[in-house]
Amino acid sequence: MRKGYSAGALALAMLIAGCGGNDGGSANGATEVAGSDDGVQLIPDTTVGTDYGATGPRKCSTKKVPASGPPSNETIAKYVICDGEHVSGENVYLYDNVQVTAVAPGRPYNPNEDVNMSNIDINKPVYAIKGSLRGYQCGRIMKPGGYDGGPSDHKGTNCSRTPQPNASGLCYQDTFADWYCSLLDVDAPVNAEREVAAP
Repeated sequence: MRKGYSAGALALAMLIAGCGGNDGGSANGATEVAGSDDGVQLIPDTTVGTDYGATGPRKCSTKKVPASGPPSNETIAKYVICDGEHVSGENVYLYDNVQVTAVAPGRPYNPNEDVNMSNIDINKPVYAIKGSLRGYQCGRIMKPGGYDGGPSDHKGTNCSRTPQPNASGLCYQDTFADWYCSLLDVDAPVNAEREVAAP
């Protein structure tokens, strides 16, 4: 455990502050969550992110930690980010303030409940998780000389943000031993806050 982090604070789950939020970085641009020693680094795709005035989306340096589960709350939070941040159409989808607050005991694979889990290893446990996050949908920012459609085309106001305070989801391993984790608050309003900056 790193100095400055109490056991109680770590047990409550780490907050990942912002899309690049961390306590430091590495030479290859990867970032690490403060208090975590799992070796999983969040690597932002700045080439894509630049089009949206953002640092992401982010991917994980590895998704094989731990070899047998469940992962720690901090590691699950990283996997939620790596699995959830992506580009779709003209928008990028990003997260911040990801917090994992509970991990249930592992349960057996259920073909009725787990039908949409791509390449799931049916011989390994599935873990229900709870937590919270803020989701962002960001449009491309206007390029010099381009059409100005107003605040939604300008860096700093080109995103909408949806707090998801009561999110739940699952973590599982696929047949390649990679972890996949997701969190979603199905009752959260869509695009609740408009014209905000990317995280």
